[in-house]
Amino acid sequence: MIYLCLSILSSTFIFLIFKYIERFNQHLLYPIIINYLTAFTLGVSLLSPNEKLSSITQVQWLPIVSIIGVAFIVMFILIGKSTQQAGITPTTIATKLSMVIPICYSLLYFDETLHLTKLVGIIMACLAVILTIYKKERVRSLILLLFPLIIFIGSGSVDSLIKYAQHYFLKDGQVEIFSTFTFLVAFISGILLMLILRMSAQPLLRRNTITFGIALGIANFGSLYFFLKTLNTEILDSSVIFGVNNMGIVVLSVLFAKGFFKEKLNLLNWIGIIISLISIFLLTKEL
Repeated sequence: MIYLCLSILSSTFIFLIFKYIERFNQHLLYPIIINYLTAFTLGVSLLSPNEKLSSITQVQWLPIVSIIGVAFIVMFILIGKSTQQAGITPTTIATKLSMVIPICYSLLYFDETLHLTKLVGIIMACLAVILTIYKKERVRSLILLLFPLIIFIGSGSVDSLIKYAQHYFLKDGQVEIFSTFTFLVAFISGILLMLILRMSAQPLLRRNTITFGIALGIANFGSLYFFLKTLNTEILDSSVIFGVNNMGIVVLSVLFAKGFFKEKLNLLNWIGIIISLISIFLLTKEL
């Protein structure tokens, strides 16, 4: 259970760090670049001697992992922007409930059975996202409404790509090197984006940028690493692990958002949070 708790904490800290970055007026791209360099370094340190990064040129998943790596940094920037502009609660829920998209993808592409429980969970997830982002003052700002919705679709699409890669390309023992190379592609993509936008590289060396980037990288890597370690323990069913992990992140994020950043939630937002928890339970019940 310690791995599961660490996974929940790591994932929650990602949203909190993004919120603190806003307070220091840091441009998101710089700490995100440092974040992926940190995550890549941690990944390399955990590879076994037999796993060489040079071997990636010999695997079939190189094209798709490159696409996923680029998508990673794009989505991370959007999640950071949404956390800062729309708030921690709607962003967290949109991210966690995006699991309905790979579920729908699996139903259509892999001919999985659609049970009534799963259908109700999918409908409730979509409703929960709409309710948690609603605020009267936010209706006038289309951007604030779109951020969580884009993240909901984008994160789910990336997860579907990962599901595709896992099903067709990943063999036993390749998960670690797959994840590590994804972080490397995301880091390189961040550098290229910085060059394309003609942004100065000097802020990468600032103390705040390095501090936030390393903290973000540790949390980012930890959320994946500890979650995989939890799945490998086989103490709990995977459906239980998915449910507890996602619900734990939602609950903890809401508590931190209220406690540290005084985010205001109306009645519809609270109803959305409750519906999101029920939806996660229903969706993971049949995994």
